[in-house]
Amino acid sequence: MRSSHLGRGKMVVGVMSGTYARKIALKVVGRVRRDGAWAHEALASELKGSTAETREIALATRLALGTLEMGGVLDEILARHLSAPDRLQPQLMDVLRIATYELLFLDTPAHAAVHQAVELAGAVNPRAKALANAVLRKVAKDAPDFPFGDPEVELSARARLRGFPGWLADRLAAKSGVQCAMDFMDAHASSAPVYVSHNPFLGEEDALIEMVRESGADLLKCGPPGCFRCDPPALALASTAIAAGRGVVVDMAAQAIVAMAPIEPGMRVADIGAGRGSKTLLMQANALRKGGLAEIIAVDLHEFKVEVLRNRMRDLGVPKVTAIRADATDFDELISATGGPVDVAFVDAPCSGAGTLRRNPEKRWRMNTADISRLAALGAKLLDSAARLVRPGGFVVYSTCTVFSEENDQVVDDFLSTSTGEEFVKVDLLLPAEWSLISSAAQEGVFATWPSTDGPDGHFAAALRRKPLPTAL
Repeated sequence: MRSSHLGRGKMVVGVMSGTYARKIALKVVGRVRRDGAWAHEALASELKGSTAETREIALATRLALGTLEMGGVLDEILARHLSAPDRLQPQLMDVLRIATYELLFLDTPAHAAVHQAVELAGAVNPRAKALANAVLRKVAKDAPDFPFGDPEVELSARARLRGFPGWLADRLAAKSGVQCAMDFMDAHASSAPVYVSHNPFLGEEDALIEMVRESGADLLKCGPPGCFRCDPPALALASTAIAAGRGVVVDMAAQAIVAMAPIEPGMRVADIGAGRGSKTLLMQANALRKGGLAEIIAVDLHEFKVEVLRNRMRDLGVPKVTAIRADATDFDELISATGGPVDVAFVDAPCSGAGTLRRNPEKRWRMNTADISRLAALGAKLLDSAARLVRPGGFVVYSTCTVFSEENDQVVDDFLSTSTGEEFVKVDLLLPAEWSLISSAAQEGVFATWPSTDGPDGHFAAALRRKPLPTAL
């Protein structure tokens, strides 16, 4: 039986309510499964312009995101009662997944949840109503025994309860121990805090705070300079200040990494893997707080991202940023595109995103061990190329949003053992105590956070300095 204090907060659903919500959830789950869409974007698209009651929208959100978060667990339970689940109509399987989530995690009366799901299954395929009814009645009978073990002490039961693949729970336990793995999974049982960074190029901090307060929310100062926690997130993010770019959503740990990076006014900086440019903004904002501006070359592999970044920097008022497309794993292409050596190369490496799973509920079921190895190899290529771009005495910062050593410490340590890496040494990333940011390590060039309830995501960074040229005698 599930331990009471480990249970998720339940939503009470009326017997006859929720038809709209279930239909929306079915559309969202289908788009994620069929098109590879991101859950939050698909949900926002389906709810755009909705005139439904707040409780219906809340239920649709809970059903859609919860079903995607628990995906593999729901499939495991359904497989107990389906002879050939792989042969079932995909949309019908989605109906069964949503209903199974509701039976396990919401306070809907079982007969009502089954009835609503049977009707929805009938809309998908009229001949499927009997099957849906039979399967879901069996699931309802199993529900009191979920997660089929003691989640207080059994890693597999805790993984089912929190919606984690078994292999991922095992890998977390191998890295940091069973209790840390359980704490990691527990941190994903509630919504992640939302942080914004003040954009000094569009106004003062006080103006940002006042505009957000006018929306009925508040910004709570925390962490590095310009960092605020949104309270409550939904109202803060709906404010005109955030919509106008006066504050930009970035996790506190990511803000800390950029704030600790050795970027000073007047430096030439390559932002490699710049994406939409959130860290690009942070780099220039931190340079401004130090009294000037850096010259930033923002690099990304994809032309459409480069165009998005250009437009975004313009809209956010960020000066002295040049956005270019280049394959940063190819050093010749990188140095040609950037125009020569830089003082700092900041690598925001592609990674598994294992530190940010709270914000992407479907991602944990898309991950696999092969992806982790592939992305670690890609990160290694980017680090080597970026390091060669750095002038003697300059710095390279390697940053990810994952918690796995294979993508983090191992990439850096392997690089340091190469002929290029022999020219570099780790340097400390200074983490001021007043930032009140918990880090598993903020010394010897390494910074790492572990997702925790009510805390920031999991991020990693290492700073390396290229040895200066020998001084002439």
